[in-house]
Amino acid sequence: EGKRRDHFEAGFDMNYSWDFLESLRDVFVKDAPAQELFATDKAEYDTIPVGKVKLRFTTNHDESAKMSPIKEFGDMRGSIAAFVLTTYLHGGALIYGSQEAGYPEAINFFTYVPVDWTGNSELYQEYCRLMALYNEYPAIRKGGLTTYPQPDVLLFEKQDGKDRVLVAVNVRNREVNVTLPQEWNGHPSKDMYSGTEEKLEAELSLCPYQYRIFKY
Repeated sequence: EGKRRDHFEAGFDMNYSWDFLESLRDVFVKDAPAQELFATDKAEYDTIPVGKVKLRFTTNHDESAKMSPIKEFGDMRGSIAAFVLTTYLHGGALIYGSQEAGYPEAINFFTYVPVDWTGNSELYQEYCRLMALYNEYPAIRKGGLTTYPQPDVLLFEKQDGKDRVLVAVNVRNREVNVTLPQEWNGHPSKDMYSGTEEKLEAELSLCPYQYRIFKY
């Protein structure tokens, strides 16, 4: 459950990405620049052996006892935006039971807390679709990372020699325009979530907490 380097020396392959969670809060709650997450990602991986993995999350057993990610990251859309960037950027994926159902309150694990598992079927299906893409494309899980620092959008590319994937996540509760990398400008690309084809322009407009995932 911890973040120490000696976990890996003891034989574990993955441990918790607590520093990334704190940076996530800085960005979503305190309006820190989005590129702070790139710095934290690099700092975490610089301290662990090659081939080992940081487990990324927006909530877990301990954090859900304090506050739902829906409240912590602005609203339901904010919570899913935070999930996308933690999962797709660089690390293992964690979904803590209740976040995929959009449960809005804290869950005290010492008492019985009933959760309506059917209350947000669209959100549940969104998590399913995001994880299906994560599992289908090795480039997303373990591809090489190229970062494009921006203050309000986490913009990065993952590639593995077979696929190139561009991810843009608006970390603000307002509409934001972001300049895309030059090689994506004018290139026919596939929206991986919807399956539609589109020709990208120099700038991409994102609604509050919106994310887009493209395949080159």
